[in-house]
Amino acid sequence: MKIRILVLLTFTMFNLFGQSADDLFDLGYDKLEQEKYVAANRYFTKVLELNAEHEYAYFNRGFSHLQLEEYESAIKDFDAAIKFGSDDAIKVRSYLNKAFIFRRITKEHDKALSDVIKAIEIDSMSWSGFHLKGLIFYDLKEYEKAISNFDKSIAINPLNASPFYDRGLTKRKLQLLNEAILDYDEAIKLDTNFVNAYNNRGFAKTILEDYQGAIDDFNESLKLEVNSYSYNNRGYAKLKIGDFKGAKKDCELAIKLDKTNSWAYHYLGLIYYELNDKEKACELFHQSLELGKKEVEKDILEKC
Repeated sequence: MKIRILVLLTFTMFNLFGQSADDLFDLGYDKLEQEKYVAANRYFTKVLELNAEHEYAYFNRGFSHLQLEEYESAIKDFDAAIKFGSDDAIKVRSYLNKAFIFRRITKEHDKALSDVIKAIEIDSMSWSGFHLKGLIFYDLKEYEKAISNFDKSIAINPLNASPFYDRGLTKRKLQLLNEAILDYDEAIKLDTNFVNAYNNRGFAKTILEDYQGAIDDFNESLKLEVNSYSYNNRGYAKLKIGDFKGAKKDCELAIKLDKTNSWAYHYLGLIYYELNDKEKACELFHQSLELGKKEVEKDILEKC
């Protein structure tokens, strides 16, 4: 009986751990596609126990770590994928994923830029590489360099909405508002559900005093996604065309959705001021200031 049990246990162990690295990798990839990242990592780790130089296992485990917000582990795996990689595509994606972490998470823009440059050196037609490089320069407030890289990204892949949108944001920083609107137009043509493109196009139109055009854009934005800032922005545009009732309703909705929205308090204060309720207006101005909107100080000095 003991011998039979031993044989049974040995057979079971073989079935549990006798799978090839390829089989284990496929199982891990299935879990990855199901967004079961912890389970995926267990399989990729088993692959690496069998083959310590498996570039795809390192890359996919790194991606899983990234989704799990385990950033240090992700970077280590992407570095290993680069070290052992024979596939240039894996190297490029590993560099870009590292750059994403350095830019968005750790705010180490020098490291992010270094990795993006390495990715582009491997693949000079990486539209996503030039896009990310542009975003890094945007963060660094080097707007001309940002635009140059967005231009390159768009030239390589003119069918992706994001570089148009980000180039529009950058042009707005340079006060090139009409050019920014043209970029938002392109982004919306490519992605009709691009909420932020509608919002920012509306914001640019507000600055240019095209208030009805701005309202139309905020309407489209709110059809796609209810959010506090679209309401307060639409409220401000309505204020500027004299629709105080509509403006008041929008700003109150903005505050209901987000009680920390300093812009909404400021704009609602302007509405009350126009309605000759100076006391309520100044109360709202001070609430806006307490929430961090320094621009409201001018209205406090002039109106309170």
